[in-house]
Amino acid sequence: MTGLRKGITDHRLVHLRQQMAGDPHGAYKVHDNDLARVESNLPVFDGKYDSAAYVNWELAVDKQFDEYDFSNAQMIKAASNKCTGSASFWWHTVGNKLETWDECKILMRKRFVFSYYRRALLEKFEHLKQGDKTVREYFHDFKICITYSGLQESNENTMTRFFRGLNS
Repeated sequence: MTGLRKGITDHRLVHLRQQMAGDPHGAYKVHDNDLARVESNLPVFDGKYDSAAYVNWELAVDKQFDEYDFSNAQMIKAASNKCTGSASFWWHTVGNKLETWDECKILMRKRFVFSYYRRALLEKFEHLKQGDKTVREYFHDFKICITYSGLQESNENTMTRFFRGLNS
């Protein structure tokens, strides 16, 4: 089995074996351990007036969540536990009514990504070129601009813009 699932860590292998054996209680225990480990690795977000800090926080949190199959409630709980300061205050007044992690991110972007930062991203987006960056670095910059600038355009226009910025 380990030869077929190259790269599975021991705890994931135990999780898989428990699922195959039909022991749902054991599987949840491992899953809760995964959640606790991920939550301990999440960065703290204080909610100060720094849009770039929020963007970096959201990307780091999403990267951690992408490795596991957590429920929306688990993701929201883990992320909200890492909010301090004004982000924590905002969370207790608004965020605790949310049902999905995507809803949470949309509302947090509205609150913590300020208009001047969105304008700066739009300006950067208009002139974004690959230049001496790798395609991965260019894609990362492109993704940040398209996600956090608030620009609404068709998928065809977005794809055209992306390919136009690539080196030939």
